[in-house]
Amino acid sequence: MTTLAMPEIIEPSHPSAAPKSLRSLLADTFTYVALGSALALLVAGGVLPALTGGKALTVMTGSMAPSLPPGHILVYQPVPADSLKSGDVIAYQPDTNITGGIPITHRVIEVDSNDGHVSQIIVQGDANPAPDKPVKPGQIIGKMVYYIPFAGMLRVLAFHAGLDWLANVVCLAIVGYCLLMWARGTRRRRGSTGQSAQTDPTPPS
Repeated sequence: MTTLAMPEIIEPSHPSAAPKSLRSLLADTFTYVALGSALALLVAGGVLPALTGGKALTVMTGSMAPSLPPGHILVYQPVPADSLKSGDVIAYQPDTNITGGIPITHRVIEVDSNDGHVSQIIVQGDANPAPDKPVKPGQIIGKMVYYIPFAGMLRVLAFHAGLDWLANVVCLAIVGYCLLMWARGTRRRRGSTGQSAQTDPTPPS
């Protein structure tokens, strides 16, 4: 008896989700790095100082170079004048006719006391040839506790171009763009996962 083999029925395979392209992977990586950096900068330069009563200021000139060049963001904490010593970096509020009221950051080189209390502090920029006018305790904003290298460079460039407001706008735009790209990437991954679950069902046992 002649028998014919039944033709093998091959079920069409469903293509799984296409692998992520290198360009898409690099874009996602850049977005996450940029967003993470922006959030870290926001916490270190804004949230922490605000929670601890401190203040963050950007170095605008080269008077403290090379140790603290323009663009560094310095974070200060208020301290008693009696606790200051030579070598500390402080910010103080100068007379309005000196810098227009903009705080100055220089290094303490001498602390003068009278009857056990600080009467004045002598400060000088690391790159300056002479000390500043003596600083009174009431002028002190705080002592530097840490700094963020070159995180304020955009603000320096905008300030010297007479566009100080531009730095805030650009920073907000960067954060907004990163959040938008992160949201798009999240939706894309969820869509790919859903498609894969529909096209690759678990075979019945």
